[in-house]
Amino acid sequence: MTHSSLSRRRVLQAAGASAAALAAPTLLAQPAWPSKAIRFVVPFAPGGTSEVVARSVAAELTKQLGQSVYVENKPGGAGTIAMQEVAKAAPDGYTMILTHVGTLAVNPYMLKNQPYDVDKGLCASDAAGQSTECVRDSPRLACT
Repeated sequence: MTHSSLSRRRVLQAAGASAAALAAPTLLAQPAWPSKAIRFVVPFAPGGTSEVVARSVAAELTKQLGQSVYVENKPGGAGTIAMQEVAKAAPDGYTMILTHVGTLAVNPYMLKNQPYDVDKGLCASDAAGQSTECVRDSPRLACT
């Protein structure tokens, strides 16, 4: 090794150590997540299958996280009322929504003035379930 490569290496090491030292207080100051209750929004009226799924997921999350996860129904506007509220919520991980293809893929094309952008302000976390839907107009058509 030459003298210049050793010096460059030491400068890079010192810069990395300085950056780590400056970032350490910020990283250490972050509270453990979750440190408060988590809101789980359902964009439909109480009593439907979406609420049943949401309450089951909320109960399991409460057990796994050791923090309360509560379900809040926000029906109306084909799910846009709830989606808009969640999209505008603080991006801190304490507001979640149980959504479906209608609010994510159909509404943006069906509603002229969509009050939320599915590509901005929302982040997918996981799939809570899957359903197969089929419209039949003939008994000869298979539905799987």
